[in-house]
Amino acid sequence: MKDRLDAAVGRVLHRWLGTVHAHATRVVVGTLLLTLVLGVYAGLFLGINADNVAMVSPDLPSRVYHAEFSKHFPNLENALLVVVDGETPELARKGVEGMEQALRAQPDRFEDVYLPGGGTFFERNGLLYRSLDELDDFADRIAAVQPILAELERDASVANLTRLVATGLDEAREGAANEAEWSDVLDRVGRATVVVYDEFPVAISWEEVLLRGSALDLTNRQVLVAHPILDFGNVFAAGNAIAAIREAATERGLVPEHGISVRVTGNPALNYEEMAGILYDVFVAGIFCFALVAVILWFALRSWHLVVAAIATLLVGLVITAAFATVAVGYLNIASLAVAILFIGLGVDFGIHLGTRFADALRRGATPLEAMRAAAEDVGGSLVLCTSTTAIAFFVFVPTDYRGVAQLGLIAGASMIFVLLLTFSFFPALLFSWLRFEPERHLAGEVRFQRRWWSVFDAHPKAVLAIAVALLAGAIPLVQRAHFDANVVQMRNPETESVQTFNDLLAQAGSASPWYVDALTPDLPSAEALARLEDVLLAGLPRQIERLRTAIGPDVITRANPPAELRRRMLADDG
Repeated sequence: MKDRLDAAVGRVLHRWLGTVHAHATRVVVGTLLLTLVLGVYAGLFLGINADNVAMVSPDLPSRVYHAEFSKHFPNLENALLVVVDGETPELARKGVEGMEQALRAQPDRFEDVYLPGGGTFFERNGLLYRSLDELDDFADRIAAVQPILAELERDASVANLTRLVATGLDEAREGAANEAEWSDVLDRVGRATVVVYDEFPVAISWEEVLLRGSALDLTNRQVLVAHPILDFGNVFAAGNAIAAIREAATERGLVPEHGISVRVTGNPALNYEEMAGILYDVFVAGIFCFALVAVILWFALRSWHLVVAAIATLLVGLVITAAFATVAVGYLNIASLAVAILFIGLGVDFGIHLGTRFADALRRGATPLEAMRAAAEDVGGSLVLCTSTTAIAFFVFVPTDYRGVAQLGLIAGASMIFVLLLTFSFFPALLFSWLRFEPERHLAGEVRFQRRWWSVFDAHPKAVLAIAVALLAGAIPLVQRAHFDANVVQMRNPETESVQTFNDLLAQAGSASPWYVDALTPDLPSAEALARLEDVLLAGLPRQIERLRTAIGPDVITRANPPAELRRRMLADDG
């Protein structure tokens, strides 16, 4: 089979290379002109889609339900979370209020900015959301500190404060007050007195002093939700919005030196820093890859003519691949950006195989055309077969619902066909015309890869087999430890601010978590029934959670009343 393929491909290439040799200069000039046109076309029309969500098919049930949900409720998927941490609750609240005002003043960068659970409404009506027990406890706490508040309002001097603390400590010693609370007040006053002459002193938090232990939540962290105007045609879709947040924080002195810090996370921020890392890696990896390829080509071909021809073929192939991506897809995404590295790593093999055979034939005294024909007959069938299998391997990704990988497979598979065609047209045409050389003068020596340094493995096959078996035995226990990690944040650089902030929010209990699940039901009774399952979910019982997931499933939006049915079954099973 392989012999018949080599013979058939050899006959076709024998005639084809004769044509290329007869019109070598025209082939080179025509290819370069076509490359120039395609390069300009790709430069003008090839875009970048930085939206990670667009990498998933919109026809998937989760995406369909998410679109339905977004019609009626706020969508946090493309929201920036501005996390303001202060050394005191007052600093955090003051900082987030300043950030909210600053970002609201920039409608060209933000569609909406709001503080969940904050604002004028909650300042006036927040206590209405508390239980009666919490309100009673809060009222008792306020009644206890009311004399102190009244006295400080009358005279807020340090002398009066000192007198109040002294009176409180005397009462505590007599058992009429809590000694620990007054000791804490004294400690805070002492620290504030010591640091008063620092460059950026932090004031006493009277909220912590007076309300600690009450039902009222005290937090040194505030999370502001900002909906940026994203430009997904830009490499950094959220770049302008994130820059505005940085500028606002700097202008208002919201820096750690002042006892406050501002960090940004959320899907746009994660994408922003991920794209910055990917572009840097692709750029550095591309330069490194090209340099390494040039070194390998020199060791393999031993002629700068052959090296230049091979690299020129790769560059032309990259431009043609970019033009194909423009026509077939229209943009590159985070996944398909890697096609350049794949193309260089795989495409260089074509030039090495054909170039080494060509150089060997030239050393034996053949003419350039005879040498190229002999090389093509020798490796042509193998290159065609490898191109077919590699392209098919990439094209297999095309039908997947994960469009990022599907587009990568389409572009990478087509690029293998392009580099094959260029290897048997542009590459030999360069060597027949502009880069024609004399082997006696321009070939540095024998191909170094022909030195069989690996013959030591041929001489000791039993040792090689024993080592392989030992490695297999050692790998089997390790394979059992492998697991699938569905946490996409783990795929990102843990040193970036957005990832660290995201993980901080994730570790914080309650509504501050940046991860959430939205469930859709067809009517209000179904939603109320589903809401009553909160106690089951919070219990965290694996069996109940699994039954909940199985019963509700992704089609909850179309069911008549699955939550109520599920609840009845669960109560019956669990007594």
